[in-house]
Amino acid sequence: MPTGYDTANTRKIGYVMLGDTDKVLASTRITILNTLDLVRENGYKPIILDKSSFYDPFREMNGIVDKAMAHGFGEGDVVYLQSMRSKSAVEAANRFRSMGIKTIFGVCNFIDPIMAETCDATVVPSQRLKECYPSSLQNKIHVVHDGIEFPDVKKKDYNIDGNLNAVFLTGKKYNFIPGLYIHEDVDLTVIGPYGLNNQQSFRIPRGHEKTIGVESPSGLKEFRKEVWTIDAYKRIADFDIGVLPIDLSEKMPRPDQAPTHTRSSNKLTQMMSAGLTVIAGPLPTYFDIIEQGVNGFIVETPEEWVAAFEALKSTEVRERMGRAARESVKNKFSLESQVAKLLRVVESI
Repeated sequence: MPTGYDTANTRKIGYVMLGDTDKVLASTRITILNTLDLVRENGYKPIILDKSSFYDPFREMNGIVDKAMAHGFGEGDVVYLQSMRSKSAVEAANRFRSMGIKTIFGVCNFIDPIMAETCDATVVPSQRLKECYPSSLQNKIHVVHDGIEFPDVKKKDYNIDGNLNAVFLTGKKYNFIPGLYIHEDVDLTVIGPYGLNNQQSFRIPRGHEKTIGVESPSGLKEFRKEVWTIDAYKRIADFDIGVLPIDLSEKMPRPDQAPTHTRSSNKLTQMMSAGLTVIAGPLPTYFDIIEQGVNGFIVETPEEWVAAFEALKSTEVRERMGRAARESVKNKFSLESQVAKLLRVVESI
């Protein structure tokens, strides 16, 4: 607790959210809305100071200090700025500092050394994103992973009748999936932001093809798409395996956007928590979680994709690895463990 802080009062944490309380924006839902009850249970008073129905990390923050004052914020309290990057956000952080109010910059997909330097601490979801910041700021940057959203979702029956059913959860609207080579005996469902028609199919390369990202009139396999909703996570245990292809050469639309290799592991840990064995591309953070052939597979070549699918045709292998997957993440990446990490950051500033 900061020196001079009145322990008779509950320490406040005010949130300036990138999204709204409707839980549509994943980063706001995962890093803020899902945590509020646990933050409160740990003796803090969480207060939403600002929200937006539009994605705008550069929105004006000119009135945010006054909002905090209206809620009684004072020395020792904390304001969490989710991805706020405008000039007025920097000015607000400096004003809060002059009043003894601490600030945390929470960010998952941008590199912003100015905000990281201005705020008392920065929270990121992966070690690789932390490493993108200057060495002079490393001691102010803390890794807090995304907590598993639906820990009670768990696969119960590993038997199948027919082809393996694989699922790919994505925030992108793929018509063609680079980095994925599908086995002939696997049916794939892609759950993403496709709109309302969930019957449309697209095509992906079959396992024997050596090309990537190039469609051809033959040798392609269709996949089923479904519209993403929050309930998608609740039914992933209905699938047999998960797939997470990654294209590390993907170019970002903005130079300050964090590169692909810095992405978090939240989709992987949610699938593993549900008891699915996941075949994943070589995203660096996945290597910290997947023990090859024990609780999942990391693959890079067409041959490795096909070999992993072949291995998972066995019910015994899928069940053994699926149960190992769940055991390896359910505590380490639980919402409770990640909120505890966040609150340790709060206590350190």
